[in-house]
Amino acid sequence: MIHNFVITPVFAKGVGVMIGEWLFAPNGPFLFHRFGLSNPAAVALAVLVGAAVGYVTASAAWSFHHRPTPRHAGYGVRVGEHLGASLRI
Repeated sequence: MIHNFVITPVFAKGVGVMIGEWLFAPNGPFLFHRFGLSNPAAVALAVLVGAAVGYVTASAAWSFHHRPTPRHAGYGVRVGEHLGASLRI
């Protein structure tokens, strides 16, 4: 049993790359064969495109999910005002 398992941005992006490859690779000949590519070249290109799409999607989802809320954004201002009042040069 795994305790205290924390998902990091690197892990999330890796999973996104893996899912993108799984989705695009089997469809590579269908997607890219019309450009005159052989089946292995079409699959290779589909894997690269799938990895890029998965990485970008996972990065966007991570940054959307972990964006600062207004409560956290104002916290720095309140702390800064408090420190400014207590620090004298």
